Parts: sequence; structure tokens; C-alpha cells
Amino acid sequence: AERWWELVRSRQEQDEERLNAASNLATCLAGDGKNAEAECMLRDVFTVHKLRQGDRHAATLAAACKLANHLHKQSKSIEARTLFRQVLEAREAVLGSEHPYTMLALNSLACLLHEGGKSEEAEQTHRKALAVWQREHGPEHPTTLDVAQNLAACLTWQKKHPEAEELQRGILASW
Repeated sequence: AERWWELVRSRQEQDEERLNAASNLATCLAGDGKNAEAECMLRDVFTVHKLRQGDRHAATLAAACKLANHLHKQSKSIEARTLFRQVLEAREAVLGSEHPYTMLALNSLACLLHEGGKSEEAEQTHRKALAVWQREHGPEHPTTLDVAQNLAACLTWQKKHPEAEELQRGILASW
């Protein structure tokens, strides 16, 4: 893996295929329990994209999301939330607040907030994402239903059972 990075770092032109291959290798490494090596590689991919293409380029933001997801799986939730907030801010600025990629980042952030014990903030974030998905894609779109399930789980965690039940019944009826 080190040889790949020497090559990536030394090349002046953008080499998306090589960066994608490195990102995919990091996924394989993480799957094999080599999390430290995977994290290092994902950080390098993110850094190279950021240096070559800037903070708000789609490839940089995708690399940031992949790194944030990995960090979350490694119980580095604070850093993962920070990274997702940066992605969300950049996607809102570049794509708009209702673009599907922006909403996916919002939903991911809401899930991290919920898992991190920030249930009230998570609930509001899930509600915002759900409202946009329902308006833009309809109440029966698969992603709308996934976001609704995330909100229902958050509500259940907060012991808001009647509202969670109503939401879950609506989800079940949509399938």
C-alpha cells in the first residue's frame, strides 16, 4: 500500500482511477480488520483530493464521507460528526440545501447525532431531512422511507412511542 501512496503523492496530474482504487483498497483493509491502515489510506485519499481539487469538489466530499463513516465505525464519533458537518455545509453551499446528496449527508449526520446521544438535535435533523425527501421525492420513495425509519428509531429512543408507532405504521403501509 505504501508504494501506491508514493506514486499518488508524486503525480502532478489528477489520477482519479488510482485514488478510487486506493479508496477501494481501504475498504478491503477495513473489512479485513486492518482499520488503522484503512484509516491512514482514507485520510490520504481525502487529503489528496482536497489539495488537488479543493474543499468543495464532489470527489473531495465523497472521500470525506467515506472517511467519516470509517471513523464512526471506529468509535471516533466526534471527528466523524465534525467531518459530516463540514460535508453538509459544503454541499449546501455548492448543491443547495435540498439536493439529494446534501440530504444524504444530513441524514448521516442525524444518525451520528442519535448514536452519540444527541437525540433532540438528531430528531430535528431527521425531521428536516424527511420533510425535504417527502417534498422532493414523495412519501413512498425508498430513501424517504429509510429516513422516516431513522426518525422513528430516534423517537423510540426518546420514548416518544405514539409518534414513533404512527410513523412506523405509515412506513409499513408504504411497503
